[in-house]
Amino acid sequence: MSPVLEVREVTSAQTLPLRTKVLRPGREPSEALFNGPMPAESRHFAAFEGDEIVGVGFIVPITAPFDANSKAWMLRGMAVDPDRQGQGIGAAIVRFVEEDARREGIELLWFNARKQAVGFYARLGFESIGEEFMIPNIGPHLVMFKRFEAE
Repeated sequence: MSPVLEVREVTSAQTLPLRTKVLRPGREPSEALFNGPMPAESRHFAAFEGDEIVGVGFIVPITAPFDANSKAWMLRGMAVDPDRQGQGIGAAIVRFVEEDARREGIELLWFNARKQAVGFYARLGFESIGEEFMIPNIGPHLVMFKRFEAE
C-alpha cells in the first residue's frame, strides 16, 4: 500500500530542490528562485508521501493584471516530480490552495501557466485570459484564473 498523500505548508527552502528539478532542469538551484524579495505573506506548500516531497507550489498576494479590484493570490512554482505526474498530486495541491483561499476571503486565484499545463488547469476549472506570451528561457505561457464566490 502506498503512503497517504498529505499537503501542508512548508518553507521556501523545502520546495527549492523539486522546483529546480522540474521547472529549471539542468540549472543551478539559485535559478529557480524568483526575482525580488518575497512578500512576507507568501506561503509555500508541499505534497508529501511519507517523508518524501512529491509536489510543490506557493502563493503570493499579488493583484491580477486584468482585475485590480479583486482580492487575489498568484499561484507560482507549481511542480510535481516527473515520475509522479498524472497521479493527482498537482490537483491535490491546487485543491489545498483553493480551500485556503476561500477561508482567507480570496476572490481570485491566478497564475502564468506553461502552455503544456493549460489542459491540466482547465480540467480543474481555470479559465485562460489574453494571448499566449513567452517567458525567456522558459517558454510559452497563458494567464489563467479562477474566481471564488463569497461564502
